[in-house]
Amino acid sequence: MANKALIAAIDHYPNPRNNLPSCLADAAAFERTLRGAFGFTETPMLLDHMATLSNVRSGLNWLFSGAGPNDRLVFYFSGHGYQARNGQDLDEVLCLYDQFLFDNELSERTRSLPPGVFTMISDSCHSGGLYKVMFGDEMEDLSHLAQTKVLRVPPLEQEDKAFVHPVDVRSLRYRPFGALPRSPAALSKRFGLPMPKGYDEGGQLAMNGLLLSACLEDETASASTPKTNGLSAFTYALLQQLGTLGPRVSNQRLMEATTATLKQLGFRQTPVLMEPTAPPGIAGRSFLLLEEMVASEPKSFGIPNQDEIRRVIQQSIEALRRGSMPAAATA
Repeated sequence: MANKALIAAIDHYPNPRNNLPSCLADAAAFERTLRGAFGFTETPMLLDHMATLSNVRSGLNWLFSGAGPNDRLVFYFSGHGYQARNGQDLDEVLCLYDQFLFDNELSERTRSLPPGVFTMISDSCHSGGLYKVMFGDEMEDLSHLAQTKVLRVPPLEQEDKAFVHPVDVRSLRYRPFGALPRSPAALSKRFGLPMPKGYDEGGQLAMNGLLLSACLEDETASASTPKTNGLSAFTYALLQQLGTLGPRVSNQRLMEATTATLKQLGFRQTPVLMEPTAPPGIAGRSFLLLEEMVASEPKSFGIPNQDEIRRVIQQSIEALRRGSMPAAATA
């Protein structure tokens, strides 16, 4: 049995207008939680310029290689999200340092995995460019406003064919990320014909894994504010609730509590839990380890402070420079 995680996070993009303040801190805090609360021992991180499409592909090859039914595999991403043109479709993408990772590619890569071993956590947004530069609780002072995690300009050039003019969006077919969301809006839809096995109700290849996403497709995800201890809003709320509820909490209970925390803090984003078709009931299993739930006492492990986050980031950057990550994740 192997507990492995690939972590990718980007604060500094080639175009400075896309820079974010809290993604590296997210990566360090999440990696610390993986090791301390869940016993993960292999947690390579791809940070900033290392989080290229080529490196992430190599990292995913390493993560998925030889996966068995008792393994637990995690892919965590903190950075920009976007909706990009892919033929006649409007696909959701992760904005890596140099290129996009289309969700179709990730879904295809997961098809060979045993059911019930993979979890993806995405602290990014996919608002298709329909964003506000800043948002927050209007009743509060400006210091509590948060930058949104949606790409403002193309990664490398001002004119990029993958970027869609708002007028053209209506002519494209929207494809949600990964699978059908477990949200009231999505679940209220009715379709007349069953979809082929492996596809979601939008006709898109479904990801073979559980997806925890920072917001709905028509919302934006927030970066850090003074309320969130230097972390992006979703990662902060997720880790705070893990510290309160303990690592044996179910995915569904954790997301409900995370959503409540974000609302209490004044953020206008609704985290989404996307459940695969197999195995059934995985949303009710324990977070990351995906085990059947048994009653246990909550265990509090807290959120790392700023000094601890900076220390972990520095150690990770030095490890990258020394080339001490698993070879498959740094090629």
